[in-house]
Amino acid sequence: MTFRPIVCPGCAKGCNITVEASRGAIRRLRPRVNLDVNEYWMCDHGRFDFKYVRGEKRLDRVQARDGERRLFPTVDEACSKTIVGLTEVGREFGAASLALIADLFMTNEELFVFRELARKLGVTRIGVVGGPVKTEEVFPRFRIPADKNPNREGARRILGSDAVDGGYAKILEGLKSGAVKGLYVHVGVPRFEPAEDLVRALEGIEFLVFHGIESGALERAAHLAIPGATSFEKGGTFTNDAGRTQRIRPGVRPPEGVEPDLWVLQRLAGLAGAARERVEPLSDRAVTKRLAAEVDGFRDLAAVDLDAVPRRPNYLMNPSPRGLSAGKASSRGK
Repeated sequence: MTFRPIVCPGCAKGCNITVEASRGAIRRLRPRVNLDVNEYWMCDHGRFDFKYVRGEKRLDRVQARDGERRLFPTVDEACSKTIVGLTEVGREFGAASLALIADLFMTNEELFVFRELARKLGVTRIGVVGGPVKTEEVFPRFRIPADKNPNREGARRILGSDAVDGGYAKILEGLKSGAVKGLYVHVGVPRFEPAEDLVRALEGIEFLVFHGIESGALERAAHLAIPGATSFEKGGTFTNDAGRTQRIRPGVRPPEGVEPDLWVLQRLAGLAGAARERVEPLSDRAVTKRLAAEVDGFRDLAAVDLDAVPRRPNYLMNPSPRGLSAGKASSRGK
């Protein structure tokens, strides 16, 4: 049995938890003490929501569609095909014909590289998809947020409010009108079901790349499908709805054939540059340093010990990108 400290991806609260795993599979999730986030608790939804990590719908190999045939290239080949396909669409129809969609389960580091990919491709149509927003539940010593996405706040700081709050609707409008011809969509959201109007709008698209964790309508519509890692299988940081940036760590390894999303995104960004380089990906911690140096909402991140024990500050307290300050430990934790 292995025991890995991570952050629960079940909602925007960012509860500190421990993954108990054996033989590469998650067996149990338990709360981990953090007096400033979840104290000693976690909700039942978060405690039991991990079956999808090894679920029947899980993608575990690259698939390419050639007419009626299904091909199975390597991840490196898929990265090259992605950039070549998007570049050709952009060359024929203009950069405004391209769009990129991220998701609210991506780490801050993945979103940072995603933003770099968009810049290198000259893409300005950016949107996000995510899990549901339900009803907030409040108990005497515990609050369960309505937002069932772990990193909406991080996405806002990196991609901007326009992308997070209205970007998807604009892309959907562009697909329906025929203005959007090439699309890369990243979906690490468990049990994600695309809206019917999106699926219909994709029927005539020139080039679609799906990068995600589960099979479904988007994967079947895609010219190229790249398997992704779940939040339990990646490292980086999430920023919760209180503005705390916390480190996440892989609790288990992804299935054989699945490469870390941060690795794939860095490959794509390298190939999208003028030099078309095959870069050696940086670690998530190295990308965190770049994030702290280049994004205003994370300027103080490098000064905070994200790996400290809970009795010391182990997050960045940052309710607003303005006036950053490191969170102070609770007096109960001294």
